[in-house]
Amino acid sequence: MARCFMYPRSTWTALLTDSQETPYLSAAVIGYTTIVAMVGLVCAEAWGHSWGIVAYVLWWIAVFFTIVECVAIPYIIIRWHSDATKELTNQITPVLFLIPIAPLTTAAVGGALCLSANWTTRMQVPVIIFSFQMLGLGLLLALALDAIYLGRLFNNRMPPQNKAPMSVIVIGPLGQASFAFLNLGIAVSRGAFAGYNKGTFLVQGVQEAVFATCVLTALCLLGFSILWGAIAFLEVLQDSLQQCGGQRLGYSIAWWSSVFPIAVNTTALIQLANVMDSPTFRTLSAALCILIVILWFGNAFFTILGLVKGDLLGLQKGWKGTYIVGDKKEDVESENGPRVNDYGVPADAENQA
Repeated sequence: MARCFMYPRSTWTALLTDSQETPYLSAAVIGYTTIVAMVGLVCAEAWGHSWGIVAYVLWWIAVFFTIVECVAIPYIIIRWHSDATKELTNQITPVLFLIPIAPLTTAAVGGALCLSANWTTRMQVPVIIFSFQMLGLGLLLALALDAIYLGRLFNNRMPPQNKAPMSVIVIGPLGQASFAFLNLGIAVSRGAFAGYNKGTFLVQGVQEAVFATCVLTALCLLGFSILWGAIAFLEVLQDSLQQCGGQRLGYSIAWWSSVFPIAVNTTALIQLANVMDSPTFRTLSAALCILIVILWFGNAFFTILGLVKGDLLGLQKGWKGTYIVGDKKEDVESENGPRVNDYGVPADAENQA
C-alpha cells in the first residue's frame, strides 16, 4: 500500500502491464471479504443483530467486487498481455491462482455468515444461491488453470528456485472451495431451504441431498489438493537440496505465499472433522495448525532479518554497500548473459513479442 501511494504511476503501470503483477489486484477483494467475515462473525456476535445487517450489505458489495475482479483481470491479461499468453508453458504461473481465490473466499464467507450472523431464512437463501454461483465462477476457473499449469510442469518448466514456495498457492483454491462447500451444505441442512419452502428446489426435501453432495465434493477437492501439495513440497525440497551456483535455496518473500493456502485447507479439515466427527481429521487439522504457526513466525523472523540486512530489498551488499546503477548496470548484466524475468523468460524475447 505504501508503494501505491508513494509511487502510484510506476506501481499501477506494473500492475496493468505485467501479467505476473496484474493478478495481485485480487488481493484487494480477498482482503475486503476477510474484513466482511470479521464484521459478521465478531461484531454481530458482540454488538447485536444490527451488525449482522451491516455484514449482509457488505457481503453483497463483496459479490459485486468479486465479479468485476474475475472478469476484469483475465480480460486485462487477454487484451493487453496478448503477447504473454502465446507461450502458455512460460507464462502460466502460480500467482494466477489468486484470481479464482477471490470468488471462492466470497462463497466461503457467505456460508460462514449464514451459520453465525443470525440472519433470517429470507436473508440466507439468496446468499446461499449466489455463493454457489461464486463457487462455479472460482472453482471451474481454478481447475482450468490447474490443467494448463500441469502442462507447464510436464514440459519441464518448473518455477525458478526463488519462486519455488509459490507453488503452494495452487492448493489454495481447492482448500477454499472445500471450506465453502461445507459451510453452504451445513447452512442448507440447518433449515435454510426448509424455512424458505418455495419452488421445487428450495424445499426441505432436498436439503439432505445438498448437504451430502457438498461433503462428498469437499472430500474430492481435498484429495486433489493432496496431489498439488505433494508436488509443491517435493519441488521446494529438491530445490533446497540441489546446488545452484554454489548456493542453496535461500529465503525470499515468496515463502509467505505458503501460509494462506495451507490455512484454508486446514479450515476445511476442521469443518470436515466436525461434520464427520472424525478423530483422524482432527489430528491432521491440529498438525497443520502447528505447521501454520511455525511458518508464520518463521516468515516473520526471516522477513525482519532480511529487511535489517537489506537482502529482501535487493541490497545484497547491505545498506552501506556500493551499487552500480544506470547504463553500467546493463553492461554488467550483459556480461553475465541475457537477462530473464522471474519465470525464466528472456527479456529480449518479451520485447520482441
